[in-house]
Amino acid sequence: MGVKKYCLKHIGKVFTSKEGYKLEVIEGGSKKDLCIIKIDDKYTREVSFINFKTGRVKNFFHPSVFDKGFIGVGIYSLKEHKEIYLRWRAMLSRAYSVKYHIKYPSYKEVEVENQWLDFQIFAKWSKENYVKDWELDKDLLNYTNNKKLYSEETSLYIPGALNKFLANTMMNNSSGKIGCFLHKTTKKYQVNISDMTGKTKYLGTRSTLEEASELYKAQREIYANIWKERMIGILPQKAVDNIK
Repeated sequence: MGVKKYCLKHIGKVFTSKEGYKLEVIEGGSKKDLCIIKIDDKYTREVSFINFKTGRVKNFFHPSVFDKGFIGVGIYSLKEHKEIYLRWRAMLSRAYSVKYHIKYPSYKEVEVENQWLDFQIFAKWSKENYVKDWELDKDLLNYTNNKKLYSEETSLYIPGALNKFLANTMMNNSSGKIGCFLHKTTKKYQVNISDMTGKTKYLGTRSTLEEASELYKAQREIYANIWKERMIGILPQKAVDNIK
């Protein structure tokens, strides 16, 4: 009863957090220096009164990651699920980072579904689908559409080397043809491709852009067929069929 009497005197007190949210004591806490507060009139937390008074209370729904993503409330801590957090943060970076878009303008129209802005929801899905060292892909399950959305329906984890191979289709260069680059000295077209290990492989040079493009396409078809054979029974068949 002493604990409740101590905390009751603070009920109704209102402060503002350092993130700019309204903080209000609504109930006594489980220990002498704790109280139950409501944050932004939306959800409650038990915190120390000192942290409440000084505004040092985190709103787990504050969009702190690229002004979009928030940690949320749940069982998935950043410390225990660091790898998944890094995948989530990288996804948000591709969709909402201005610096990333300057370097990779093809991602300017990419979005993340609203539910996945909450790390807790993304982490729950990832725990069921994550493969260590694999990367998040939004294209293979959504190949015939605009491929601009990260969501539970359009995303899956795939090997990093396969992800790099698929990313070649979004490479921008002055020639206008994927994998083909005009050599400034020889004035011939150099052809590169991402090989089965994810490394850039030099295929040679051709005198014309058309010849260079045909060389790239021929090698790409070979690699695509190898990847399809490797991924049968590992990835959903729809994803396997879309490896091109």
